[in-house]
Amino acid sequence: MRRYKPLILMLISMFVLLLLPPQGIATHSSNQFSLNIPVDPAAYPPDLTTDIPWSAGLNDVSDIQSAFTAARSAENAQLGTSLPSLTIPYDNSEWNSLSNSEKALYLINQERIARGVHPLHGVESNVISVAQTYAEYLFANDYFDHVDLQGNDPWDRLNANPTIGACHDFLNVAENLAVFVTSGSSIPLPVERAVYNWIYVDRASAWGHRHAALWYPYNDNSGEVGKEGFLGIGLDSGGPYQGPFDQPWNFASLVVMNIFDPCSTWNYGATTYSISGKVQDNNGSPLVGVTVSDGVGHSSTTGASGNYTLSGLAAGTYTITPSLSGYTFSPPSRQVTITNANVSGQNFIGTRTVSVETKIHFPLVLKGVGG
Repeated sequence: MRRYKPLILMLISMFVLLLLPPQGIATHSSNQFSLNIPVDPAAYPPDLTTDIPWSAGLNDVSDIQSAFTAARSAENAQLGTSLPSLTIPYDNSEWNSLSNSEKALYLINQERIARGVHPLHGVESNVISVAQTYAEYLFANDYFDHVDLQGNDPWDRLNANPTIGACHDFLNVAENLAVFVTSGSSIPLPVERAVYNWIYVDRASAWGHRHAALWYPYNDNSGEVGKEGFLGIGLDSGGPYQGPFDQPWNFASLVVMNIFDPCSTWNYGATTYSISGKVQDNNGSPLVGVTVSDGVGHSSTTGASGNYTLSGLAAGTYTITPSLSGYTFSPPSRQVTITNANVSGQNFIGTRTVSVETKIHFPLVLKGVGG
């Protein structure tokens, strides 16, 4: 396949975000983007008029959800749009079990869908490898730029991967970078905040990161209709690191996102799907510890959110059954048919069974024998 490499103008910009958490750690972030000339405004949703800083805590899923929801509300006020609140259907344990790429994919796809843009198809091992290798390269060389020290740009690095190089369509965007540094020894939520900053705190980069995350002129010619494009996240952390800053910092987290559009003959392998839902009690509270199975070897146990997901399922009909000692469920099971898409909303209600102990008492009768 012929290799396409667009003419690019490197717009190098950096913004510094100073946060003072309770422990007194100063945190900065810096982003950079390669922007193509010219760029069709129809290739992405409208830009914001000004940055919308992160406005929540930095601890867990509820903070992530709050920050994105507040940003959507602020965007609505700026642009006159009607973006809904973000809902993350995972508890903290479930969210933390996702890979960095899966977290980024979920957040970016929710931002795309909220704006009427088709979601990306998924994460992919080759593009994850390219992103992770470059994140480690940037850290090892105390460096921060889209063009590496050997003169290779993001399209060069993606094309150097044999699988991607052999089967990709032209795409104007390829990479987002972010780095967070601190005088402390850890960076909270680096991937989640990188995605947030690329979309909501990017005025200094002419909204180039936002364009890349929400870009939609993908060539939808392979895989599931209405989904196209692969994403991969690389993350490397440690210290000391200086990179684009004017002094070294004790600890840094470098985030690299690469994206590409597979060609029409991309081998997706055997396509599998998922069935998901929620299990609650009669009061509407999540029911923890319920095992949901399909009877053919797939099972999932609900966490604190009551959610379950059966994954790796081929197209077909499944009998989904929940079980937990001491409970009955309504309905007792569900017949679910998968055709060519994931199936969600397969919910159950659990009712605690009441154990009635029955005791039978026999009167004691004594017979005396007279002499």
